[in-house]
Amino acid sequence: MKLRIDFRLFSGLFFVLLLLASCSGKSGSVNPESSTTQLNPKAGTVAAANSPNNAPGPVTVAPGTPIGEVPTISGSYADIVGSDGYVAQINLANNQVIESFSTNAAPPQNPYTLAVTPGGGHGVIVSNAPGKAGNSLVPVDFASSLVGSPIPLPFQPVAVALDPSGSFAWVSGATGELASVDLASRSVSVIRQILNNPDAYLNAIAISPNGNYAVVVDDGGEGAGNRALIVSLPSGSVIANAIISQDPGSFPDAVAISANGSIAWVVDGGYGNGTITPLSIPGGASGDVINVGGGPLAICLSPDGKTAYVANGGTGAGNLVVPVDISGGLNIPGRSGGTPFEVGGGVNEYLDAIGISPNGESAYLLDRENGLFIPLNLKTGLSSKPIGLGHFPVAIAITNGG
Repeated sequence: MKLRIDFRLFSGLFFVLLLLASCSGKSGSVNPESSTTQLNPKAGTVAAANSPNNAPGPVTVAPGTPIGEVPTISGSYADIVGSDGYVAQINLANNQVIESFSTNAAPPQNPYTLAVTPGGGHGVIVSNAPGKAGNSLVPVDFASSLVGSPIPLPFQPVAVALDPSGSFAWVSGATGELASVDLASRSVSVIRQILNNPDAYLNAIAISPNGNYAVVVDDGGEGAGNRALIVSLPSGSVIANAIISQDPGSFPDAVAISANGSIAWVVDGGYGNGTITPLSIPGGASGDVINVGGGPLAICLSPDGKTAYVANGGTGAGNLVVPVDISGGLNIPGRSGGTPFEVGGGVNEYLDAIGISPNGESAYLLDRENGLFIPLNLKTGLSSKPIGLGHFPVAIAITNGG
């Protein structure tokens, strides 16, 4: 049996379970529910947040602090969540941290993943806090710094994605569950056990642009395998079950879906043998595997759909972002990642989340171990001076509007 240790629960350890990094949100709005708590107002500094696992911070960023080589993106924002319940929003038009607050009003939360509407302003955060009245979905209003009452879930949640309407959240579980949450009524429905295995761990989910399918990634175990499940929505029925790897050291940990919804790109972090496997949607046929090296933890696609950017931040990976030409579709024998971009300023980064600007010119990385937000110019390959956030940032969403 493969031993699974959830390193996000331990601040001093160095391997990250996931990254479902949000390349884009879904349209619509999330109802944060009337029972809200007013937290910190918008500000030009990073404020202190409840830090139950002793995350570093607070780290102050002066208003107007320039990022550097990365061009500013008018009207766009980076929404970020930390594993201690810290939430931040960075205005990419002037490169300022404009608000920060904590979701750690009672009960304590342990955020894992984040999904945000494309217009920004609203989102949902998975809270995974066994034994602390956790296991819930937490609505967040970024525009007003309001946190809605947690929506209880009947299982230990791991990943979340919003449907195209922004009205429903689909949540995957630590023991093979998948559920739909109506964000307006706060009701949990379509609970399915889509993988019946005690080793199942559904640690990433993405929804096709038309909302008809979800691709759910399982990091497996000897009995479960390392696989991606293609699920028909809204029924929640599994229609394809694709093995990513038979290697017990395999670790599928992220997925992105092409703009036309025909291909899912599944990242396998492995142990020094990182790959991307393309899968057809809805059939689940595997295409030629792409080698990206190191320990990839997150993937995001360019707005034109021609390039995948992989955050290659596992042990020995070298703090790299690997561009991959995906314009050829499923089958290009011998295809591999392009010349990688090295990011950071000399510290030992651990890249486990990535977002791409709407114009495709910039990437934004999160370094969980060092609490950093790192901008990368995709045209020049130059990364800028990181912004110190602290709080073990684990998920990012780049949105248009605030």
